[in-house]
Amino acid sequence: MVVRYTSSTCSHDSNKSEVTFEGDESEIESLMKALTAGNVWIRRLEDGTIVEHPAFRALTLTDDDAISNHFQNIKSYFIDSSVKRLNRKKKDDSEFHDPSIYVQHIAGYHGDYRKSANLMESVGFECLRSRRGKDGKYWEMWYLPGAWAATGDLKDKTTDEIRQFLFNRINPGTIEIGGQVWGLSLE
Repeated sequence: MVVRYTSSTCSHDSNKSEVTFEGDESEIESLMKALTAGNVWIRRLEDGTIVEHPAFRALTLTDDDAISNHFQNIKSYFIDSSVKRLNRKKKDDSEFHDPSIYVQHIAGYHGDYRKSANLMESVGFECLRSRRGKDGKYWEMWYLPGAWAATGDLKDKTTDEIRQFLFNRINPGTIEIGGQVWGLSLE
């Protein structure tokens, strides 16, 4: 990114300051979004070039040695490991179907985000968020691993009853109910 600081003015009468940048319009726009969101600090080099510095440290990815070692030990007992469709069965050998539920855009077109978020949390959904972009934007998804994990008003409800609750009380942009489950098979 090559954005240069070109001038600044400060008016003591109106408590207003102005800073002028020059460079590629899209790069300046990106910088302004990042500054407005509070995600970067900037400094000016002697030649006027602007250098960005993140205002927050990025989350570090860590290795979970305990789980890694666990799976390494299990693998030694199996010859073939591959991803396969899981056919989950109940104790009486009937098909087990308790899909996970993902919900996006919980405020819909004209909803109250805070009210919807509190309601989603009260019934067992977890909010999953992406890392925040340089422009301050992120996406989020609400997750319930299955009807068994529901709490509050949805405790002991079926997947269909949970879906109806979401339609009637949350009215989100999208609801995804998982139908097929695939997982690592060690055979």
